[in-house]
Amino acid sequence: MERTSFASPEMALCFDKIDRCISRIVEITVECDERAGDVPPVPGANSLASIVSHVLANVAENILGTVGGALISRDRDAEFASTASVADLLERWEALRPKLAAVAASIPTSELLAPRRHPRRGEIPVLEVFLVVLRHMGEHEGHAQLTRDWLLTGVESR
Repeated sequence: MERTSFASPEMALCFDKIDRCISRIVEITVECDERAGDVPPVPGANSLASIVSHVLANVAENILGTVGGALISRDRDAEFASTASVADLLERWEALRPKLAAVAASIPTSELLAPRRHPRRGEIPVLEVFLVVLRHMGEHEGHAQLTRDWLLTGVESR
């Protein structure tokens, strides 16, 4: 991805951390390509393909939709039932990245505390939207790492 100029250093930092976290989740999924659809035999676990599908939909809803004002429709249950190929998920991520960067780059420091209507949290400041996304992506990065570790052990899936 080409370098983006940000209107505020805060948004540059937030975007960089979100981008790195999602990129790591996608890299883990690419690393486990052949088994990316396998679900660990643990209650509540998800496949890497499902995790990536969910992460991409969530970040699009929050940053493109809540902050950027785009109309984003998503089906959370379908995200976790995803059977998308790793190639398709990688393509979706590469298409989404510059759009996320453009929204983050457009936010000046003076707008960080401006309220936005979040679909589940009510009115929250722009900066909080980014912090919520970053926390959520970090949780799923941990899930992806644990799922990869399970896949590498060769244990049968459910």
